Amino acid sequence: APHSFPALSIDNQHLEVVHTVKLLGVYLSADLKWTTHIDHICSKASKRLFAIRILKRNGVEVWDLRNVALAWIRGKEKSWKLWVENRVVEIRKVVDRAGWRYVKSGLNPADVPTRISSNICESFTGCWFEGPSFLLSLKDYAEVEVEYSGGGEISQAGMADFSNQTHKGQDNQKCSLSSVINSDRFSSLKKLILVTGYVLRFVNNLQKRVKRETNLITEDMITVTEYNEALIMRIKDEQFQLKQQDNYSKLEASLHLFEDKDGVLRLRGRFANASLQYEEQ
Repeated sequence: APHSFPALSIDNQHLEVVHTVKLLGVYLSADLKWTTHIDHICSKASKRLFAIRILKRNGVEVWDLRNVALAWIRGKEKSWKLWVENRVVEIRKVVDRAGWRYVKSGLNPADVPTRISSNICESFTGCWFEGPSFLLSLKDYAEVEVEYSGGGEISQAGMADFSNQTHKGQDNQKCSLSSVINSDRFSSLKKLILVTGYVLRFVNNLQKRVKRETNLITEDMITVTEYNEALIMRIKDEQFQLKQQDNYSKLEASLHLFEDKDGVLRLRGRFANASLQYEEQ
C-alpha cells in the first residue's frame, strides 16, 4: 500500500476516507507477518548477527508518517469506533503500540517515489537505499525520537471522526446537499430534482430498515411528495449559500425576506398586495 498521497484538494467529507485508507495500509503491512522472518533469522544466525539479537531483545520499532493512523494505534483500548479498533488490535499483535514512531515525510524512504525529479538516478540515491540517516547514529536517533515522540501534529478532525466518545461543546456541521449531488453536472432542474428525490428515497428507506419499519417506498417513479421534498431541499440549500454572503443582512432588509413554515426564504415586497396565491407569490 502507498505510504503517502499526492497533493490534492481534499474537503472534510473526503478526509475521513483518506485516513481509513492509510490505516488499511498499516494493517496490510502488519498482516505480512514479517516478525516471523526475524524469528527465523535469529534462530539460524543468533551467534553471528549481534545486531539482530539486539533487535530481537529490544523489540521492533516502526517509523511511519501517517500521524492519524499512529494516533489510533498508540491510543487507549476501545477509544475508537469498531472498524478502526478491530484493525488496530491486529496491528498491535505484530508491533506493540510503544514500538511505533513518527517520521517526517522528507526522511521516509517510502516517500522517495512521490518526489521524483527530472533526474531519476539522483532521486533514488541516499535515503532510498540507505534509509533515514538518523538511524545510523545513536545520537541523531535519540534526538529524532524525542522530537517526534508525540506522534507529530495530529489532525483533531480525523481523531474525532472515529472516536466512540461523545464530544461535548462541538457544533454539528451540516452537510451541504450540493457537496453530495453537484448541480453543475445536470442539464436541467427537473433531472436534478429527480436524482435528488431518488437519493432521498434511498436514505429514508435505509433509515426505516434500521428502525425495522415496513413502510418502505418501492415504486419505480418518484411520487409528488418526494419530488416536492427534493425541490424544497434544493431551494433551501441554495438559499443557505445566500445566507453566508457578507451582504445578506442588507439584502434581507431591502427585499423584505422572510421564512415560511418550511424554512424557505420568500420575498414579501409588493407581492403581498398582489392577487396571487401564497405558493405563486
